[in-house]
Amino acid sequence: MDRFYYFAVLVFLFCVYEVTQGQDEDLCKEVICPRGRMCMSRMDNGEKFTTCDCPTSCPAESSGPVCSFYHREFTSRCEMHKFACAHDLTMKVKNQGNCPSQNKNVCSDVQLLQFPSRYLEWIMIARQSSIDPSFQLDFDTRADSLTEGERQEILSWEFEYIDQNKNDVLDTAEMQEVFDDVLDFEPCLYGFLKSCDLNGREGIERREWDSCFPKAGTALENRK
Repeated sequence: MDRFYYFAVLVFLFCVYEVTQGQDEDLCKEVICPRGRMCMSRMDNGEKFTTCDCPTSCPAESSGPVCSFYHREFTSRCEMHKFACAHDLTMKVKNQGNCPSQNKNVCSDVQLLQFPSRYLEWIMIARQSSIDPSFQLDFDTRADSLTEGERQEILSWEFEYIDQNKNDVLDTAEMQEVFDDVLDFEPCLYGFLKSCDLNGREGIERREWDSCFPKAGTALENRK
């Protein structure tokens, strides 16, 4: 009888733990943490809430290396977020374990750090060219000169251009068209767009799209 009682207690505690873990994951499921931050479940005065934090250190023990969509390998998921946060990047795990030895979409460190700002500048120029056919390219044009309102207008223009079926989501087929057009000379694009899908649903929603790009006034410092 005693053995059965203790066994039942252990099973109950295990179930409570599993439910609690599931609840913590559910709390973060709809949370979009921008540019490298990790969603953390916390409790204060009996109330659970979430925060988006930049890890400053990572535990020595981990579940092993991870490979990001940028084909950059990290010793753990935490280390990936730590790196991404330090450089204000959005980054997502492609697979648990080592990165494949051969991949044509390898994005160098310099390309990686500059890409979000460079992509924003490219969109800015493309939009201006569509508005004014006589537009002359200015190589001094920089995204850090944009106001937040201008930044949002430019990103909305590009989102709507890619979103051919107008369902407010950049789905797999639409992103593939972008890859086909640009990927050969912009290897960072693959990792960038794949990492933007933060909530795990197929495709990139508007709020995910916005969160992937540097905020107004920060583009220049992100190049460093």
